[in-house]
Amino acid sequence: MFRAETIQRKHMLKIYIWAYCLFVMCGTVCFEVALFNSGMVVQDQYKLRNSGFVHGYLKEHLVAILNSAYALMILVGNGFSVVLPGYYCFVCCCMKTFFLHFVGESRILIARQDYRRILEIYKEMNETMIMMDNFMNLPIFGFSSKYLNNSLLVRLQFCIHAKC
Repeated sequence: MFRAETIQRKHMLKIYIWAYCLFVMCGTVCFEVALFNSGMVVQDQYKLRNSGFVHGYLKEHLVAILNSAYALMILVGNGFSVVLPGYYCFVCCCMKTFFLHFVGESRILIARQDYRRILEIYKEMNETMIMMDNFMNLPIFGFSSKYLNNSLLVRLQFCIHAKC
């Protein structure tokens, strides 16, 4: 039963991540449209096109470079200020849900003294954390998951030996 729920959660997690990415991408497009319709960009383009210091054939290239710079400014700014914190918050909330479910299942199984099943669930939790680590591709989560895994294993071993 837990295995099917885990697979379902992984699929839901992928759907939520895609929905979040789509939301952020739509927000980025809205920022881009708003920027290019703002007076600032139009005024800068007007200054470049009417400048007497730049040759005629170079003006359109400089306007294209200016537009690219504004677009990249929005993409990079949006990437650092919206995407990364939101993504990490999202992943942390999902992992918190997984761990709360693990703790709830563990309490029930410890009461039944079904320690083998607890270790199977723990193995599935490790697989989920490995999937998260591979998906995130940043070492910070790898370090935190390593220490979190070790602390969970120590607690689980303590409960098994102490017969909680």
